[in-house]
Amino acid sequence: MFTRPISAIACTLLASTCLAGAALGSTTFAQGSEACREGSMEYECLRAEGYWAAQWAIQTSAARALSQVGARFASSDDALGLLVAERRRIADQRSAAERRLYEALAIGDAASREEASTAARTALDTASARLGEIDAALSRDFPEYAELTSPQPLSVEATQALLRADEALILILAGDRSTFVFAIDRDGIDWARVEITASELGEAVDLLRQGVDLNHGRGPWNAVAVQASAGSTGLPVFDRQAAFTLYQQLLAPVESRLGGKSHVYAVPSGALSSLPLALLVTEAPAGADTDTDALRQTAWLGRRHAMTVLPSPASLRSLSRFGASRASGPFLGVGDPCIGSRSGAGCERAPASQGGGGQRGGGTRGVFNASASGDGVFLADVEAVRALSALPNTRPELVALAEAFGAQSTRDLLIGDAATETNLRTVADLQNRQVIAFATHGLIADELPGLTEPALVLTPPAEASDGDDGLLTASEIARGLTLDADWVILSACNTAAPGGAGAESLSGLASAFFYAGARALLVSHWVVDDAAARRITTGTLSAMNANPDAGRAEALRQSMMSMMDDPEFAHPAMWAPFVLVGQNRPAE
Repeated sequence: MFTRPISAIACTLLASTCLAGAALGSTTFAQGSEACREGSMEYECLRAEGYWAAQWAIQTSAARALSQVGARFASSDDALGLLVAERRRIADQRSAAERRLYEALAIGDAASREEASTAARTALDTASARLGEIDAALSRDFPEYAELTSPQPLSVEATQALLRADEALILILAGDRSTFVFAIDRDGIDWARVEITASELGEAVDLLRQGVDLNHGRGPWNAVAVQASAGSTGLPVFDRQAAFTLYQQLLAPVESRLGGKSHVYAVPSGALSSLPLALLVTEAPAGADTDTDALRQTAWLGRRHAMTVLPSPASLRSLSRFGASRASGPFLGVGDPCIGSRSGAGCERAPASQGGGGQRGGGTRGVFNASASGDGVFLADVEAVRALSALPNTRPELVALAEAFGAQSTRDLLIGDAATETNLRTVADLQNRQVIAFATHGLIADELPGLTEPALVLTPPAEASDGDDGLLTASEIARGLTLDADWVILSACNTAAPGGAGAESLSGLASAFFYAGARALLVSHWVVDDAAARRITTGTLSAMNANPDAGRAEALRQSMMSMMDDPEFAHPAMWAPFVLVGQNRPAE
């Protein structure tokens, strides 16, 4: 196999995403460029390189949400922990050697410059070689960890081998200059360069999100977590023409590759990751956006395809190791933490309010204090966590789910003062739960000072410790939880955030849960109407139980379509908030 310079299409794509400099020096990317013979400019070859480059760019961005995973694993003295700890030390040494090399090259005296730069290059080469050995050992001996922290892009052929005949995969990479769309099925790959920038795409997504915002303009950081059902009254106007325009820009150029496919995997990036693609419109809408009958007749993309979101195409490979869950316990519900107005005595016994609920983001400044835990990860300020807004209406949602599964409230619900990290690890019997539902705040990495990874809010203890500070972070999920779950439900999340941080956090949480042993996540993108949340979740799980061979995505589609046809739930704010992330069907 010949190596060759990275093609013009790959360089253009990476430059568009501000990642060219890093990619050009990347061993991982160089390996991907070996798909083409030297000097080849064949279109198929260039498309394959572009697809590889797009994955590299998306995975590099998403990795920021898992920045603390290495620190968690390095704190252990088992074989993996020791290897991860050494890798962190050597990586620091390599960074120091790079800095010394830059400083050496600026020395004016030629002899001194040569001596200093030679020593720095030697240290850099030594550290780089050891890092290569460690990475090889991690990939060989701990492949799941390697897949979590540094997933390798898939070739076109490897992706096709993981798709069924009725499936396709789309990857959408938004850049500073344009957006690249790739569509792959078993027969081939199509791609399109779309003249819409990441900033313009963000504006389009913001417009569509305003049309499903149940907060009535209060903004994503002040969201009512779960509201009492409003039916079709008082809902914002959803701009179906804008949804049709975005479909024409992004997916119409590759729709021939998607035609006839019942199931589509989607790998979005940036702001697009905070928008369920099911609410895009495939045909010019008729009637008024405020007309319920017109909404019911709209050609939503979710009617045409069942859809599954993936953090990256590599997730197809990593999730293929999971068969069906062997857990015998049907359900565990976790939520309604003792925070905000419910943080006082009697939180567990307090009746759930049927009113508007609390607000996301209230009193969130300074959630992390200056003290680090024993593994080098900062602990949360428990008083700041306790000041976050209450979520009283998450309790009836969890009770309804428990009833649907025939679960027992005393054994299968961790709510109020029982919803702690300690209980989750010690009394919840997590490895024996088929479905685990979290109904609580989902915090986004960088949303708060000191928060470098996504986290779920639980009831904080009196004092923070390494094992319990009230925030269940992505690294704690990956390192500390062992699951055998078919589903993890996150029903009070809000993925709207500036700069694509919500997308990265969703990807990070999903990857952490996959590593812990979850097959799939059912995640809300915005504030969910209480009745709608119960109908979507219970309807999806019931459809999956009735016809497991159809797949999880089809079960979600059936649940959504029943709501699209119902005048009370025909608005996309009601039927579209949830997306499936992860495995569609258990591995055979």
